Amino acid sequence: MMTDRPTIEQCRVWLDIYGTRLSDWPATQRAQATAAFADPEYGALWDEAVALDATLDEWSVEPPSPALVARVEASAPRRARRPLIWPLLAAAAALSGAAIGSVAAAAITPPTQHIDEPTNTAFGSLDEGIQ
Repeated sequence: MMTDRPTIEQCRVWLDIYGTRLSDWPATQRAQATAAFADPEYGALWDEAVALDATLDEWSVEPPSPALVARVEASAPRRARRPLIWPLLAAAAALSGAAIGSVAAAAITPPTQHIDEPTNTAFGSLDEGIQ
């Protein structure tokens, strides 16, 4: 743990980052700042930060009126709706490609033959090439 005393500016930065709830501070900075804030010069900085946090804690913002919500929603840009034709054309192209591929595969497949002999295959007899 560091034992060096932080500068007033460093304590100001820490207060800006972590606020006045010391339980939210990292342990090293918390120990250094706690010791520093005991000094009256640093204590004034602490008191200023506590007063600011108290003011901010009391501050509230009213929810927007329904009229404001309606104006904001009305002025929001609308997404352009794409016509449904493009996805349908893509699906039709994919299906027609699959159909043409199926027809082509069926056209080049040789007719089935009964395999009665052990040397017959779907593509012909093995004996035909051997003489």
